Amino acid sequence: MSALKSQTYKRLVNEVFKKVKDSEAKAWRILVVDSVSTKVIASALRINDLTEHGITVVEKLELSRRPFPNFEAVYIISATESSVDLFINDYKDSSKAPYKAAYLFTLTPLNTELFEKVSKSNASAFLKCLTELNLDFLALEEQIFGFYNDLGTWERFSEAEPDILHMARQLATLCVTLQEDVYVGYWKHGRYCKSLAQKCYALLGQYVDEANLARKNADKGQLIIVDRAQDVLTLVLHDCHYQPMIYDLLQVDNDVYKYESNGRCKEVVIGMEDALWLQLRHLHIAETIQTVGGKIRENRATSRTKNLKKEKVSIQELQDAMKAMPEHQRELTKQAFHLHTTEKCMDEYNRQNLEALTKAEQDLAVGEDSTGLKINTKDLMPLITQILSDQNASEENKVRIIMAYVIIKQGISKKDLEKLYNMAQLSNEHRTAINNLSLLDVKVLSENETNWQPIKRIKRDRSGWYADSRWVPVLRDIMEYCLNGQYEAADILFVEEKPPTQASKSSDAYNTGASSQRSRTPVWAEKKLKNESEDKFRGPTLIIFVIGGISRSEMRHVYELSSMKNRLILLGSTNVLKPSQLIKTLKMIKESEVTPKSLGY
Repeated sequence: MSALKSQTYKRLVNEVFKKVKDSEAKAWRILVVDSVSTKVIASALRINDLTEHGITVVEKLELSRRPFPNFEAVYIISATESSVDLFINDYKDSSKAPYKAAYLFTLTPLNTELFEKVSKSNASAFLKCLTELNLDFLALEEQIFGFYNDLGTWERFSEAEPDILHMARQLATLCVTLQEDVYVGYWKHGRYCKSLAQKCYALLGQYVDEANLARKNADKGQLIIVDRAQDVLTLVLHDCHYQPMIYDLLQVDNDVYKYESNGRCKEVVIGMEDALWLQLRHLHIAETIQTVGGKIRENRATSRTKNLKKEKVSIQELQDAMKAMPEHQRELTKQAFHLHTTEKCMDEYNRQNLEALTKAEQDLAVGEDSTGLKINTKDLMPLITQILSDQNASEENKVRIIMAYVIIKQGISKKDLEKLYNMAQLSNEHRTAINNLSLLDVKVLSENETNWQPIKRIKRDRSGWYADSRWVPVLRDIMEYCLNGQYEAADILFVEEKPPTQASKSSDAYNTGASSQRSRTPVWAEKKLKNESEDKFRGPTLIIFVIGGISRSEMRHVYELSSMKNRLILLGSTNVLKPSQLIKTLKMIKESEVTPKSLGY
């Protein structure tokens, strides 16, 4: 099976653009999108892809638009009243219609009221088709998905009731896109996991029948719904791998990194189009620096224009050299960018004295030092005290080490917590953030009760791992347990049907032994993911959905485990969280004037 972006691309091309193009092959058309569909389309298609399929102009539905009365328009919009009203309003006056005809595609089914509204409007005379796509998610990466409305994260933190039905529909459209009929499981301790799983299961029955997906039990994948409460620690620890380090230490917003070069402000979109990024993103920062430096040295040693230095140069050699120059220049530009970002990351690492901080975090989280010697949290207090007392340490880093300490200890006394606050000289806002960890079911005070215990962790041999990268997210264990059919160990229950417990076809493929975190370039990083063949993965697909956000550390483990087990694993959530965003949310979540938008959702 192809991975997520590839499947989303295929659906948009086959069900929208090819369908429209077949009606009049040579005609150019206008694409009209709303704020929601813009994100869905952009997650899988580039401008060049749209041009390739007959789109000459892309317009925003919500903005005033120049009319093109001689062109047909393709509308891809969300099935909301506001978007439907804007579509209808385009054709309110037939003599002033902005387009010759309209193809209307909605991301989700229109309700009866909206369908009738379109049918009875003047716009119906211009309609050439009305199609419901059932495509209501973002393909963030080849194996990572999200939702365009990140409110589920804000609602989970604020204890507001999330729109469970909407999330269930989004998950169901994901399964339809992947052509998957799945067993639906849920983490039994999650506040909303069971209700979301039940609604998703009911919708899937309907969607699977409509899509005519074959129900072959041997091939059925698993959709496992878990809650952020299963592991809050991973969100606050520093991760010294390239992707999480960039997003944590540098100014990256919506995958756009802004920086100054030669006195000019530059913007670079970090994403799947950069082949070098795909190779580097999951490497430890030390390996990233080594790899980038090696590529730059290699380029200097093997110039693409070396044949031009000969005394006699043929026309063909000149033409080949000229063709190679633009591509060579693009490679150099990418390498220069990654050299810049790795240097900036290390500058921040040194400025914030993260060597001492990451040592304390890792020893605290793993319960042993880098040599494997068991450590009591009391042994770490001198180092933690030194960090909290450091006037040069940022308040956010102090908050993160206190959060880690409280989570590992499963609550401390109110008196001890106050001592830590005073030692770190924390503001009231940051004290509130730590106290509000309770919203994620973290036991902050030892006198508080807890209703569940963490799952039993898989034992791993950490010899040879980087000292600052020994912690493994709980989600990694949950995924491994599910791949092995050990659902009880992960506290996973199922709605109605449970996957068969037959033995794995290959015991080696499902070995839960951990691989080294200090390694060569991973196999999956050597090629562009979008070129992966359908034969790369064997066995049923595992889809993990986390209510309340995921970290980029967990994203990395999805790819690593997928490569190790030769299984397609997809990870999605209501949001991809940065540590700073987590702290900001916990600081402000209970304030009356706070809104999801003000928190960046």
